Formats: sequence, C-alpha cells, structure tokens
Amino acid sequence: MENATRDAEAKLEEGVRLDHHALADALGREGLAEIETAGKFDPHTQEALLSQPSDEEEGTVLQVLQKGYTLGDRVLRPARVVISAGDDA
Repeated sequence: MENATRDAEAKLEEGVRLDHHALADALGREGLAEIETAGKFDPHTQEALLSQPSDEEEGTVLQVLQKGYTLGDRVLRPARVVISAGDDA
C-alpha cells in the first residue's frame, strides 16, 4: 500500500510537470518572456525595492526578489530587484 501511494504521487507530480511545461511553451509562443535581470538596473523593466552597500558598481542588480515578464514590447510585471548602492566605505 505504501508503494502504491508513492507511485500515485509520482504520477501526479509528473502530470503537473507536463502541464506546466505545456503552458510555458504556449505562453512563449504567444510572446511571453521573462525580463533579463543580469547586469545594470533598468528602470523601464525593473523595480528597485532595496539598495544595499556592496563591492559591485552602483546600480548593479544583486538579487531578484520577483521575476518580471513582458508580452511582446509591453511590460506585464516589472522584475522586483535589490540593487547595489556602491561601496559604503
């Protein structure tokens, strides 16, 4: 019985994974894309929630708190990020 429930959970997990993959593919074909957050802060596609001292150059994205998405040229939700305030010294 214990193995039967594990197998059922594995099948459910695989089904959810397949649905997620199919939905992501369909949205990608329609033009939905994740906002790139590597490098410098972009106020047009990102929202800086915090800034903190770091060794990185001022305005560099340090951490992504919430992913952002675009649909074609429109920003659906800006990426929420933590940026560098520069060296505190």
